[in-house]
Amino acid sequence: MIRNRRLPLQALLWLAGAAALGALGLVDLAGRAFRSGTGFGLDLGTALAACALALVCCWLGPRTLAVSAGVLAIGSVLLRHTGEHLRLPDAPFSFAYSAAVLVLLGVLAWRGAVWWSATASALLLTALLTQLLVADRGLAAVVGAIVLVLAAAIAIGAGVTARLATRDKARQLEHARLTQRTEFARDLHDFVAHHVTAMVVQARGALAIADKKPELVAPALERIADTGTEAMESLHRMVGLLRGEDDPARTTPIGLGELRALVERFGAADGVPTTLHESGELDELPAEVTTTAHRVVLEALTNVRKHGQEVTAVDVLLQRNGNWVVVRIADDGRPPRSSGRNGFGLRGLAERAGSIGGTLRSGPGAAGGWVVEARLPVGTVR
Repeated sequence: MIRNRRLPLQALLWLAGAAALGALGLVDLAGRAFRSGTGFGLDLGTALAACALALVCCWLGPRTLAVSAGVLAIGSVLLRHTGEHLRLPDAPFSFAYSAAVLVLLGVLAWRGAVWWSATASALLLTALLTQLLVADRGLAAVVGAIVLVLAAAIAIGAGVTARLATRDKARQLEHARLTQRTEFARDLHDFVAHHVTAMVVQARGALAIADKKPELVAPALERIADTGTEAMESLHRMVGLLRGEDDPARTTPIGLGELRALVERFGAADGVPTTLHESGELDELPAEVTTTAHRVVLEALTNVRKHGQEVTAVDVLLQRNGNWVVVRIADDGRPPRSSGRNGFGLRGLAERAGSIGGTLRSGPGAAGGWVVEARLPVGTVR
């Protein structure tokens, strides 16, 4: 879609350039810029070659463009020398040829291969100045040469500016891509860690009851298999995102439905009553808020499973107060002696919440247990 929108603009620019060069060619013909007889063919051929190269230069490769421009410049100088050898009359200044060379200088500075373009630009500038200086026309030739040098400097400066802008845009895109992949890597860690932790807990539980209640082992193994399947699906989805796959099914933002299912699965798998409390207008939250909220709940529940001591209940609060959404996960277990729950997962979530203007804190609750609370801005409901 983007290319289709650009094509008309590119076509208009190309037509405008062709019309301008054609008009300058007519001025050259009217002003008898081309010599008569044998010289007419040499001068006209040189001007047509320069104009043709200027009109197709944007479609040439960086090195091909530089080589073509260098060949044109060398050919122009040699034809000038041939004209002197044949004792043809000196040709007046050609506007079409000069404009074409200035275009080539700008495009070379913009997208030509660096070292090849530097050589080709020097040759083009020599060919451009040869038009005036070879005839030794005194002060007029010197003034004309100064004007051409200034015009060439402007063309090269514009090309260099365009090159730097293109590189800066490419760097910004690469930085955005790396940042996005870092976020995906964090998601990969958290999703898979959540499921693997559940599998470990369920496997240990099955081992503990294998001798006393063997009839409960099969259901536990089924839950482990289901959790493993979910872990593989999460792994495939996140690896696909890291590879840059554009499958819409894999890039769908996580919504509140996934968050509710996460809380339900946690309570069913661990046997710890887990309750989700919702309040406020939560139907049309921005995708970055719902995704971050899901990530906070996932990390908090994973930490409950890994570090929770004597936990008998977990409460998950999802509440909207004006332009803020509060996500609060609290358990009633015994607070740990160390700060083991403040690992890399919560640090990464704090950075993620801060990137969208929110905050995240965690620590012992006033009534005991452990609390993780995030405040995320939502602005106006979309």
